[in-house]
Amino acid sequence: MADLQTLREALACQRQGNWALAEVLCRSYLQGAPCSADALGLLGLIEAHKGKLSEGAALLQRAAQAAPANPGLHFNLGLVQQEAGRHAQALAAFDAALRLRGDVDVFHQARGIALKNLDRPQEALAAYDAALQLNPRLFSAHHNRAVALKQLGRLDEAIDAWRAALALQPRSADLYNSLGIALHQQGQHAQALAAFEQAVALQPDAMAMMNAGVSLLELKRHDDALAMLDRALALQPQLADARLNRGNVLAALERHGEAIADYQAVLAARPGDVDALMNLANTLRDSGDHSQAQPWYDQALALDPGNAGVRWNRALSLLATGDYAQGWRDYQARAQADKLGHRARDFGVPLWLGDASVAGRTVLLHAEQGLGDTLQFCRYAAAVAALGARVVLEVQAPLVGLLQGLEGVAQLVARGDALSPIDLHCPLLSVPLALGTTLDTIPASVPYLRAEPALVAHWQQFLAQRKAATGRPQIGVSWSGNAGYWNDHRRSMAKAVMQRGLPPCADYWSLQKPGDASDGVPDGQPILEFAQSDFANTAAQICALDAVISVDTSIGHLTGALGRPLWLLLSRPADWRWLEERTDSPWYPTARLLRQTTPGDWAPLFAQLPALVRAL
Repeated sequence: MADLQTLREALACQRQGNWALAEVLCRSYLQGAPCSADALGLLGLIEAHKGKLSEGAALLQRAAQAAPANPGLHFNLGLVQQEAGRHAQALAAFDAALRLRGDVDVFHQARGIALKNLDRPQEALAAYDAALQLNPRLFSAHHNRAVALKQLGRLDEAIDAWRAALALQPRSADLYNSLGIALHQQGQHAQALAAFEQAVALQPDAMAMMNAGVSLLELKRHDDALAMLDRALALQPQLADARLNRGNVLAALERHGEAIADYQAVLAARPGDVDALMNLANTLRDSGDHSQAQPWYDQALALDPGNAGVRWNRALSLLATGDYAQGWRDYQARAQADKLGHRARDFGVPLWLGDASVAGRTVLLHAEQGLGDTLQFCRYAAAVAALGARVVLEVQAPLVGLLQGLEGVAQLVARGDALSPIDLHCPLLSVPLALGTTLDTIPASVPYLRAEPALVAHWQQFLAQRKAATGRPQIGVSWSGNAGYWNDHRRSMAKAVMQRGLPPCADYWSLQKPGDASDGVPDGQPILEFAQSDFANTAAQICALDAVISVDTSIGHLTGALGRPLWLLLSRPADWRWLEERTDSPWYPTARLLRQTTPGDWAPLFAQLPALVRAL
């Protein structure tokens, strides 16, 4: 007959971590009581501890059958099945335990993990909530609840759940890292950085340092980002993701050669890394080497044909080199490219890309990106109308007054206003694809926009008085675009840079949207302010001015569309629409393009202005 004291000693040894002695005592007890549920259950745990998960699960199954009313045996069976990767069996065991004792928090918590492993996050979340109802301080439930909420796309709630977990374990570097990742995904980069820095302070770790470096890159603190990524690589030199992000920082710093070396190092370790292939191609493109960039884009797309980011970036290279046939097709990927955030809109009618006749049908052409894009591509309304379509043009509200009377437009509406019935729709920047536009067939007749004659006459009289008083040409200037545009840091400049660069042989008028009323800097040309600055007045002012000097922004497009003299100051790399190394534009015949030869260096462009101003 078995001695219960032997079983008690076996259990005590197991609790103390003396598994070997626990097994000896347990097997000894089972010789006298082979059907003992407690002994079978203990031996099952011992076998599982030894890595014999199937044997352990079988013993626990026998124990649960011998004592079906013992919730602990079902729970332990579930834990072993879960460790063995048999998640459905684990869930069944946890459910059995909960039917007997629904008031045990860890039972609900374990059930949630089984549901997570079965890819049932909504049910897993309910299980974690049930655990927290019983024990609000159950740390693991808060943590796992955050993971489930993130998986469900409920980032705000996931962030709150991680913060609740941190309140219970405030020195957990892993939790801070997880919190930072969620904040990063939500676009809260400053808060993400704070979380990653806290993780690094608690436990210097290459992954947390890398994540902090990525947040610093998003915040455009490039030197700090580079230093943080160097720290990560010093700890873990083979961390390819850190090397990849280091390349991204170097590319942002225009240190193209070093960035290329980092991307090549990543590809040596991970030859099929699509991000490294794309970023290498982007860097070659941005350094002006499109012929070298294209094979890398092609390789990335061969590995991942559906990657919208790669296809969109390849489009920028193709369009910049004038390969409009493939470039317009690739540019369609912009609706899926995460960086742009321009999602395709559903109007309940088919998308028209030139594959159907539009004769006798109503076609909606709609703005999708910046004001400059709308001003450049609204010219296509006339071409679509010439195919027999009734054209409805939807644009940003500030442009409605300016575009009244645009050729080919039957109805002009502001975005957000109600639309009349339509048959087809097409985003403005897809019309060139629909019409098969090539460099030779760009509709470049200007002006295709016209200012209100009475306003033009008013500003002509105003500027004539100024010109008579000073004897100098009257020139409009614009130095910056939409700061929210992802590439604005390249194309725009500070007002002080513009003022210092302008030659002192003209009067300069701000055409900024909205106007900047600052007084300027002592060593620069004053920039005067017009009293009115809405687009209708701006168009009339441009028509009354002798010329316009602008960076690549909506003012440049408006000037070109009005057919007025335009000196466009272009960053390096310039946007795709200005092509490569040209001083003229097939889109705007009255534009003269002045291009940087060194990224960020505007001085050589300003040096060309005195001769251009004198020529007026």
